[in-house]
Amino acid sequence: MKTRNRTLWVISFLLFLCWALADATADAAETRQKITLKGGSPWGESHRNSIALAYFAKRLEDLSRGDLTMKIFYAGSIVKGPTEIDSIRNGIVDVGTVTLPYHAGSIPESVRIAVMVPFVSDFDSWLWLAKNTDWFRGFLTKLNLQPLYYAHAELVFTMVNPIEDLMNPSLKGRKIRAPGLGFKEVINYLGGDTVTMPSAEAPAALATGLAQGLYTTLDTWEAEGLQNVCPYVYILHTPFTTPHCMSIAGYKKLPEWAKKIVDQASDDTARHM
Repeated sequence: MKTRNRTLWVISFLLFLCWALADATADAAETRQKITLKGGSPWGESHRNSIALAYFAKRLEDLSRGDLTMKIFYAGSIVKGPTEIDSIRNGIVDVGTVTLPYHAGSIPESVRIAVMVPFVSDFDSWLWLAKNTDWFRGFLTKLNLQPLYYAHAELVFTMVNPIEDLMNPSLKGRKIRAPGLGFKEVINYLGGDTVTMPSAEAPAALATGLAQGLYTTLDTWEAEGLQNVCPYVYILHTPFTTPHCMSIAGYKKLPEWAKKIVDQASDDTARHM
């Protein structure tokens, strides 16, 4: 009886050692190769989209214990607003922003207009839409983009001179910088004209009188340092969201352990932002 018990104990111990060795070998093989991704933002580090990228990068590093990291290039150094989609799909960056109004002809008009309408009154609803409907993901996957998370911001009018009657607002006689469809229609409805230009050109346009205001996000107004030249800010209480994406091909190339880290970091960033 004792011999039998001893034999069973030895077999159990050997089986445990085999399992532990196999598990350790799998972990070692899975985490052997360190990966560094590139991220790109058209904005400076203080902009909310850049803050979201930085938070995502930190989560990647923390969750992977340093095996998956991301270097971020800010302020349009390698990615401009109109080149966001091509920069991701062509591998110039692995992770980048897709600012919807910038991409006429690529992003459906219905989406670019809808995101300007305050039919959703809180940021959490955008997260629900992204997770539970195809409406805010399908157009990205058709562009061979893998949406990761969404960074939210507050839309504002910022003016060189104040709006005189807030109960009956008019922008007649003013030329307002608007980045594209959706923005443009709102300005026109209020009687104003629009001019389209990259965010980086807005300070000079305001200072020289080419534009008399911006329809933008509060983050852009702060990041571009427009407080002195364009001091009147009207918060519209309308959420605006920007998808941050990888290419589908780039995501699929990641090993399984890295995909799990990217997915978890994406969920964490979505909740944080």
